[in-house]
Amino acid sequence: MFLPRDQVAFAFGPAPVLLMGGAPVHGLLPVVRGAADGTLPVCDGWRIEAGVTMLVVDGPGDDGLLIQGAVDVDDAREVAAWSAAVQERAGALVLSLDELPERPDWSRLLNDGIARGGYMKKA
Repeated sequence: MFLPRDQVAFAFGPAPVLLMGGAPVHGLLPVVRGAADGTLPVCDGWRIEAGVTMLVVDGPGDDGLLIQGAVDVDDAREVAAWSAAVQERAGALVLSLDELPERPDWSRLLNDGIARGGYMKKA
C-alpha cells in the first residue's frame, strides 16, 4: 500500500516521530495509550526503514506501507535530517490518525486513544 507525502509529517522529540493521516494500515496498528512513566508505547511486530526518497513501514505478514519521501530540495533536507535521526535512535515513533493534524496536540495523541501505532524499531 502507498501513502503520498501530503499525508505524512515528520517531527523531532525524544525519538523521531512519523505522523500519518488516512494510512491504509491505520486499523491494523494498536491503539496508542501513553505510559504513566513517560516511556514510548511499542508497536510489536512492526519495523521502519527511513530514506530520503522513500520510507517503509513493515508489519507482520503482508501488512505494510510504502511512503513517499521528499518532493523537492527543501523537503529533502527535512526528510534527510529526520531519516538520520531514525538511524541514530534505531527507530521512530509512528502515529497513525484518521486525518493529519495541522498542529499536533502531543498529550492528546499519546493519551486519548485517537492515535494508532507506537515505537517501531529500524528494519
